[in-house]
Amino acid sequence: MRVRRYTAAIAATIPQTMERLLSHIDAISRQRNRSQLEARLVAALHELCGAQRVGLYKLFAPPGELQVGLAAEHTGKGLRLLDDGISWPAGTGPLERIAHLQACLNDGSRYADIDAASGLRRNSFAIRGSALKVFGFVTLLTALPLDAAKTGMVDGLLAIFRN
Repeated sequence: MRVRRYTAAIAATIPQTMERLLSHIDAISRQRNRSQLEARLVAALHELCGAQRVGLYKLFAPPGELQVGLAAEHTGKGLRLLDDGISWPAGTGPLERIAHLQACLNDGSRYADIDAASGLRRNSFAIRGSALKVFGFVTLLTALPLDAAKTGMVDGLLAIFRN
């Protein structure tokens, strides 16, 4: 059923977006290197959602406290990969210091608010692995709210990313 919902949301996007979407799906699904997979996902979301910033955060669970670190981001200045794949990303710290990610985890799937620093709309999505366990987040800063088609597209790209 999930595939049908994602397919319907993707098909609802405007026709000129479809070619770009398929190109991004192809590029994401070809990746075998984790950092390149993350880079492709962040770039796709940046372009397809018209986001001014996209951040991919990894969640770590050492005993006693959840930690989160920014692994990749795409802004108007381009793409930055911040995770070397060996150690935790620089700046990794307690999840509770990033309120919108904590709220997203508490909600279980997504959380939307306004970013105080930029005034942009912030949409955070939980990335779930096996047994529906959250292992990361994607946050998009956009001028306009994400409509149902774009939200479905994000969910679909995250499903491809997880696989």
